[in-house]
Amino acid sequence: ITIWTREPDLCHTLTLRDIGLYYALVLTYYHLNMPLKFVKSQKGKQLLINDGYMHSYYKKGSDKFIWRCVDYQKYKCSSCFTSTMDETGMFHYHAPDISNVQAIIVIEQLKEIADNHRIIIKKHNSSRTISTTEVDGVVQLLNITSTYRTIQRVRTKNEKPPENPLTIHDLVLPDEYMNINENLDTLHTFKNWMADGIFRAVPKLFSQFYTIHSYKNRTIIPLICVLMTNRTTNSYNEMLQVLKHNNPNLNPYSIIIDFVKAFETAFSDKFLQTKIKGCYFHFQQCLWWKVQVNGLQALYVENVEFTLQVRHLAALAFVPTNKVIHYFEKLVDSTYFVNNENNLSTLVDYFKDTWIGHSTRNRRRPPKFQTSMWNCYERVLKNKPRTNNSVEGWHHAFNLSLGENHVTIWKFITFLKQEQALQELRLEKLISGEPSPKKKKKKYKNHDEMILNVVTNFNETPALLYLREIAQNIKF
Repeated sequence: ITIWTREPDLCHTLTLRDIGLYYALVLTYYHLNMPLKFVKSQKGKQLLINDGYMHSYYKKGSDKFIWRCVDYQKYKCSSCFTSTMDETGMFHYHAPDISNVQAIIVIEQLKEIADNHRIIIKKHNSSRTISTTEVDGVVQLLNITSTYRTIQRVRTKNEKPPENPLTIHDLVLPDEYMNINENLDTLHTFKNWMADGIFRAVPKLFSQFYTIHSYKNRTIIPLICVLMTNRTTNSYNEMLQVLKHNNPNLNPYSIIIDFVKAFETAFSDKFLQTKIKGCYFHFQQCLWWKVQVNGLQALYVENVEFTLQVRHLAALAFVPTNKVIHYFEKLVDSTYFVNNENNLSTLVDYFKDTWIGHSTRNRRRPPKFQTSMWNCYERVLKNKPRTNNSVEGWHHAFNLSLGENHVTIWKFITFLKQEQALQELRLEKLISGEPSPKKKKKKYKNHDEMILNVVTNFNETPALLYLREIAQNIKF
């Protein structure tokens, strides 16, 4: 443990042996001096120590405080102590645990040091032994990791971060919040990326927290984290330009994103050779949103056939890219779509505008998103991810861990640094070839197998029957 005093030139270093000797001094002092002593529990409550026993506050009498043995449940010990008398009320039913008492005393004093000094715990040789027999039993109770966490909790509680800036121009990051790592090199190594953004947890000065992840063997690793003040194409361009400036060799094979046109435009401009794939889950959500906007939600819920026919549109994602338009035309010319044109026309027009383009004379206007972006046919055959739901899962866990919306910038960055340390460990395991701990749930595995069976038989299945078989295996 290295201790810096409030005077910058004074520094003291304690090794594990020093801590053990410190225990010994306290133990010797304890045997020579027997007055009552009060310490705090891990939850901050007062504990009274007397004759090697610890007592917690029980209740208040008319003119006294009554303390109960902390082991009253473990040993059925009914002994109590009154702080206004010179003797205990009853004998204890068990021997005192001197080592535990002294460990608590020392940790209490280390907390006091942590509250008044800057402390950093360094790892020392854990195999080092302490020859003092009396100290040995006490040292066994000292867990360096838990002691470190205790000190860190005290420091976190008492240390005040810089004031939260009111404007983006007021934001100046101190050195302790700066971090340089090799994430860009790792991003270059892994050729398949996923990206998405969240909004709820970001500090108020920003509009979005955007992350880029690498994925391999069903494991995602967040490597790039960006706080953005807006979500325009220019902002995405600037973000990607910074990435390429810091590592010109970045050249991913593919990236899965949600359907944000601004990011797609910026990314396709910076990474010309990368295959941009849209998340199929978000593709379905776009269709479902249009069902709701057009007032078709009640019909979708109540009419089973209408539900299935709407899913035929989502099923077009599993048709080979060069045949999507042909299958779409067959679908809108089918008996059901013709007979229910009043209910389905708005959905059909939306699908043309957004996903396949309107046909005008002898040409088709380009859609908002190219068919190759949202098509999943090849991804199913090659067993490639169709969604970036794992990224959304990471974002969800990130939000929950922060505990509140729109946290301060300092809390956000501090938590991000902790997350970085965890992800570096996961990355090392991934690089070493350790198999992914996550196994696909049986229901999802069965679902993927059914989709694959249908897609494999594409050439042998009539168009409308093929769409119906896919539609029966998907849901919004």
